[in-house]
Amino acid sequence: MLPEPVQANSKSRLQADIILPLARTNQRPTDAQRQALAAFVAQKNEDIDKLNKDISRRYVEAAGRGKEVEHLRHEIRELQQTRHLRASQIKTYQCFFAPVRLLPIEILGIIFSYVITSIPSHEYAKRTMFSRWLSEVCSGWRYAAHATPCLWNTLTLDLNSMGSGACVPPWALGLQGLEETSLSTHITSWFHRSQTAPLTLAIFASNDDPGLLVADCIPALTILFQRFSTLRLEVRNLEHLTQFLSLPSEGASVLQTICIRATCLNVMPEITVFTSSVFLRNVCFDFGCTLPTIEDSSSLGLPWSQLQRLDLTASMTFQALADIIFQAESLVTASFDVHLHHGKSTTAQTGPSQ
Repeated sequence: MLPEPVQANSKSRLQADIILPLARTNQRPTDAQRQALAAFVAQKNEDIDKLNKDISRRYVEAAGRGKEVEHLRHEIRELQQTRHLRASQIKTYQCFFAPVRLLPIEILGIIFSYVITSIPSHEYAKRTMFSRWLSEVCSGWRYAAHATPCLWNTLTLDLNSMGSGACVPPWALGLQGLEETSLSTHITSWFHRSQTAPLTLAIFASNDDPGLLVADCIPALTILFQRFSTLRLEVRNLEHLTQFLSLPSEGASVLQTICIRATCLNVMPEITVFTSSVFLRNVCFDFGCTLPTIEDSSSLGLPWSQLQRLDLTASMTFQALADIIFQAESLVTASFDVHLHHGKSTTAQTGPSQ
């Protein structure tokens, strides 16, 4: 076994010249690095063999001595800890020989794509977390992840735990310095890596409504609206979405699914943003049964005739409900939980249309 000062200097050089650069980049080791690592691993294995012999010898000595047993047991524990440390070091160094380090960035990106596509599209939070985790492994994986557009076309924001004056923590987006600029700016930055892929955004703010944070998302919704294929917006007060809901309908060029839930509203805003969404097929509007009564189906601004799935919870007149059912001729699945304006409540479920 090498003297302790020699071991310390050798470990320090290995740490500075090889371990840190490889750990940060996840790149393939050079031949010189592989030789140095192999020699160091061999030295550690030799140290473990010697430690095993020392431990065995201490056990033999302890068996033949009475008063010195406790001292020998202490020495044995120290030797076992040193052995465990050497074994941990070996595992760390051996990981630098892993075959995954031989993969080009492009192949890593393809693997990441296969994994993200295996996650169901409706599990927004899991997709968001997966993209963030990949970016935190090392700089090499972060580069590969940032170059893979399908990792960045889905984003989930859960604002329920924050008040209106709070900053969104960096982990909410996988970005640093979030408190320095607007939430909308960071949403745009996240989706920028998706290049031209259709986008999915889910915002959850249905508890104690962080109104300022919801309002801060609106500019990003406006800028990126023509690229959204799926939107899920759950807020306590629908009025915070008024600016978005009144956008011109021409922008929704690829929107296929929209889900909006709200539990608080004084006046039903005019909804125009979805009127010309030619690809819109799935709609979930949950406005509760205590919000203002919907008297005209056109106030919801939906292309009823092309919808295939509709989930509607609201307070409305019988005429408005009848108009919706009459116009929605392409429905395959629908669910209505409607509170009629004259005070009676009705719930209707329809299965596949014949």
